[in-house]
Amino acid sequence: MQNTIEHDESSKIDEIFDLQRDTVLKNRTTTYRERRQKLRRLLDAILEFQDRIESALKLDLNKCAEESRVTEIIPVLIELQLAYKKIPEWMQPKRVARSFPLLLAKSSIKYEPRGRVLVISPWNYPFNLSIIPVISALAAGNTVVLKPSEISSHTSSILKELITNTFDEDGVAVIEGDADTAQYLIKKPFDHIFFTGSPQVGKLVMALAAENLSTVTLELGGKSPAIVGESADLKDAAHKIAWGKFINAGQTCIAPDYVLVPDHLLKQFVELVKEKLHDFLKSNSYTHIISDKHYTRLTGLLEDAIERGASIESLGENRDTDRYFAPVIITDVDKESAIMQEEIFGPLLTVIPVRNIDEAIAFLEPRPKPLTMYVFGRNREEINKILTRTTVGSTCINETLAHFSNPNLPFGGVNNSGTGRYHGFHGFEELSHKRGVFKQSRYGMLSLLYPPYTKLKQRIIDFFMWWFSR
Repeated sequence: MQNTIEHDESSKIDEIFDLQRDTVLKNRTTTYRERRQKLRRLLDAILEFQDRIESALKLDLNKCAEESRVTEIIPVLIELQLAYKKIPEWMQPKRVARSFPLLLAKSSIKYEPRGRVLVISPWNYPFNLSIIPVISALAAGNTVVLKPSEISSHTSSILKELITNTFDEDGVAVIEGDADTAQYLIKKPFDHIFFTGSPQVGKLVMALAAENLSTVTLELGGKSPAIVGESADLKDAAHKIAWGKFINAGQTCIAPDYVLVPDHLLKQFVELVKEKLHDFLKSNSYTHIISDKHYTRLTGLLEDAIERGASIESLGENRDTDRYFAPVIITDVDKESAIMQEEIFGPLLTVIPVRNIDEAIAFLEPRPKPLTMYVFGRNREEINKILTRTTVGSTCINETLAHFSNPNLPFGGVNNSGTGRYHGFHGFEELSHKRGVFKQSRYGMLSLLYPPYTKLKQRIIDFFMWWFSR
């Protein structure tokens, strides 16, 4: 693929990349106090820019201030608070157990900065999903180049100003631009690349990163299912799924993509979802679709489903003038329709009847492994069956979305939905190089195994063979 960015832009990227190379050497000796200082500066800047961040999110996605705080700013503050508190503990070398032949030696894991980290963030939660990886990178002692999405242009502009006012470019820099800019950045030999986006683009990122053997974290998406069991509180499940699906107009990588519900409860479930959505829409806090392109894509998905025989219930009139896309509940869907093949990423909820939990699991088995699964029910045996017989990035029981906001849980996908984990210590660890350190005692006995192999040494080796094959 040929790159088409301007010469001035490429020169600026090259300059920042070279500047950060020198900082990487200094960062190897940073103390927890120095890293804390960077996080404190970031926190102060976020609080100073809060109103402008909320205004930018309103312009990009029509997010109300309350939703911006709940879904964008508060999760960042939670991450900052935990990292600030725990950095001294996280940075300490971790002693590991000794093996039998090396009883007198000491072994440990030393957490070191990876070096230069590239963060490529998406447009759907443009502040949250930009800053949390930056927090992990700074806590681990790295330099950062952040490439926010050009689609959420107002938030991207605020991120640029916030970071520029807070850090020197040799430590943290923001590069704005389109896909060509992202491609140019990925081709640079960064020590680590952290990408959040679609599985299709994630494959391209991984392929380009492989040219420099850069390590990668891929936070992708996929079709995250919700399973409603017979033992579930149906109203509670419907209301929580409605919130998890339609917040941010469904433009959430961990939104419930479709629901598997007992066939005899389907109609009741749909009515309960509609009940909650009426409250949702009355609050005047409903987000709009990010761009005309995405609005058109969603319209196409819906039309294809209808042409294939799906039944729909729309809770309002769409407006292409401001990209308002009303929530839609879809039943009788053809399993081969486009809406069942690709991540919806919009306010279209497909509800599929199943006879029992076994049928729900069988429905999931041939499909790509999703980022998240939601399970509703009180029957422990059924819940354990689902947990045992499925593989997903994470699972949330009797709730939606909430697991993302617990920084003590690892967050990430598996195979098609991503690779790597972050949040809290898991983000620090992901963006650190774990160096194994082995320190031999002056009384180490390993020399007993050096050649020449005398009869005594042969007996010692035979003893080890016996010991480790018991």
